[in-house]
Amino acid sequence: MTSLRTVAKKRRFAQSAPRTLGHRWRVGAIVLFFAALATVVVTGKISANEYAISPGVAKPVSTLLHLPSTKSHPIDGKILYTDVYLTSLSILNSWIDHFRSHVSIVSQQTLLSTDTSANELVVQGYVEMHLAQIAAIEAALGQLGLNVHELTHGALVEAVTPHGPSGKHLVIGEVITQLNGGKISGVCGLVGALNATHPGQVVTLGVSKTTINAKAELVKGKEKIEHVTLGRRPKNLSPATSSGCTSGVATSSGYLGVALTNDVSLTTPFPVHIDTTNVGGPSAGLAMALGIIDSLTTGKLSGDKVIAATGTIAPTGAVGPVGGVEQKAVAVSKAKANVFFVPAGEVATARRGASPTLRIVGVNSISQVLSYLAHHGGDVPAALTGSDAPSAS
Repeated sequence: MTSLRTVAKKRRFAQSAPRTLGHRWRVGAIVLFFAALATVVVTGKISANEYAISPGVAKPVSTLLHLPSTKSHPIDGKILYTDVYLTSLSILNSWIDHFRSHVSIVSQQTLLSTDTSANELVVQGYVEMHLAQIAAIEAALGQLGLNVHELTHGALVEAVTPHGPSGKHLVIGEVITQLNGGKISGVCGLVGALNATHPGQVVTLGVSKTTINAKAELVKGKEKIEHVTLGRRPKNLSPATSSGCTSGVATSSGYLGVALTNDVSLTTPFPVHIDTTNVGGPSAGLAMALGIIDSLTTGKLSGDKVIAATGTIAPTGAVGPVGGVEQKAVAVSKAKANVFFVPAGEVATARRGASPTLRIVGVNSISQVLSYLAHHGGDVPAALTGSDAPSAS
């Protein structure tokens, strides 16, 4: 009887051992799963101090433009503007995005100037779009020979050094209108007034509590008074290049710690409004100017082609460089555009994201775009065509 009981015990052990092992594996697998999940959650929340620039969408610029029907005609949506998606990365999606095609990873330090915090990036983008709208209207109407006048209302704050003299006093989008009781007409007026100050001096600023909304509209607010103790200019900031004023900045003058541009409005022969809700940055400037010209001239500016454009625009019509051109070329290719106008120095970059059928044309000015269109089937008034030929790829 003893031997039988022994065998039975051995049999029971032989049967129960696999079940115990399987249970342990299941417990271990569950523990590993939740550990992995916890790792994903944690790494998904920790910032990688990087941003991903990925392809956006190419859309008709006509949807943005509002002009009087008595002065314009409907346009057919064959002029496209394009954007990119900018995403703040965690450690987890930073690793993933490094393997995605046509996605550029840039460091926060590269993307943001030393004067701008990450939280201010969106607001700064709307300020840039606001300025791009004004420049596009001025450039387009100027090309058409229409009278446009600028009115300057003060110095618009584009960026604020977070820990600088103005860090606790000014925010992006506000307008400096007075210094120590004297009226400030623009950036150069403020620079000239600051030349008589010194580091450590307390100055009184009159500031319009202007805010900027998602439509890139400056919403004027009440005036406020800010008392700012001026700092000493950083050694790596050259006074000669820190303003566009011919008088320059005195080396010994006090330092506000802000980047500024003129706060301007336009007087135009008729209202021209651009609605760019939730779109920031200056790179749609060229496309917006082309759309306005197309709307105010007879025929189809692009002819029988679908064209897209990216580039900053100056009131003079000069076209400047932008970011994310490779990703924009991807979006333009998906929209089946025939031609993509880009800043002259960015043709090779655009080619990396373009389809084989998309023609890339590099330009330095809006007049070069108009000249190209005039020679490739576009309805461009003769007065708008120039002899300066753009480069194409």
